[in-house]
Amino acid sequence: MAPEWETAPCSTADCQERVSACMLAHVNASGVHIPLWLDGNLPGIQWGSSADYPYQEGGFFGNIFSSPPKAFYCDGADFQHGTVPGRLGATSSSIYTNPFGTSGFCGGPCQSHGTDGFTSCFAQNYTFTHVATTSRR
Repeated sequence: MAPEWETAPCSTADCQERVSACMLAHVNASGVHIPLWLDGNLPGIQWGSSADYPYQEGGFFGNIFSSPPKAFYCDGADFQHGTVPGRLGATSSSIYTNPFGTSGFCGGPCQSHGTDGFTSCFAQNYTFTHVATTSRR
């Protein structure tokens, strides 16, 4: 997600937002391993869907390096389908927040990349340009 972090601090907003999007996309409040498909404009992740992961869960973005941390998500088109413990659509968690309100879909405030996912999201008067979009089984 941040190749520059291997040899230097992840001190730029660009680096921090890429790492944050990836980390937030992998959080599971129940601690159960759930296979996911990731799409995004992030190093190491490419665009494209998978028939094995038909349900677009949501988009994850923010900056967990900032103080206070900004840890956001928004609901994908299928977040209520294939719901699994600890993920979006299940019992809510305070790990991250949806800045677009209860059941706030990504579609309005986020720029889409076709049906694959989202390239950016505008929240709290700021445009986050790195979004990790997850899909699940």
